[in-house]
Amino acid sequence: MTRQICFISKSGEQECSPYTITSKEGKNSMQSPVYFKNAYPKATYLKTFSAALLPLALFLLSNLAVPGKVQAEGPRVVEITAKRFAFSPDKITLKKGETVTLRLHSEDVTHGFFLRKLKIDEDIPAGGTKDITITPDTVGSFITICDHFCGANHGNMVMTIVVE
Repeated sequence: MTRQICFISKSGEQECSPYTITSKEGKNSMQSPVYFKNAYPKATYLKTFSAALLPLALFLLSNLAVPGKVQAEGPRVVEITAKRFAFSPDKITLKKGETVTLRLHSEDVTHGFFLRKLKIDEDIPAGGTKDITITPDTVGSFITICDHFCGANHGNMVMTIVVE
């Protein structure tokens, strides 16, 4: 059984295409599952699908988190990883008066993160993450230490925070 399907194109013109209804067995029967042939022009479908995805792709790419990019939603996030017996990175630079979130993560055991001048004294749970938000008000170079005993070389676990 051959019929026509008509639709309105993007230009506003009516377009019609023939299609055939057949069953899996090749019979013209409405009792079996129906398959449509040539119901939609493939080029028009692909153009419409691509045009719909392009704005979504551009939106996602423009809003991906880029290291060092300040986003309007909140303070800049600085990732710091603690593991026996070092912080990574071992030096970060902050700006005086800029609110920053330090995202502290421990890869192994519980560690401390202590810096008196910036009023930081936090424990980072084993395998966990802790966010602390600070606004440095003192310019200088400061040494942060792990103040939670984490093993034999615990005393060498330091990092530098520079405030400009």
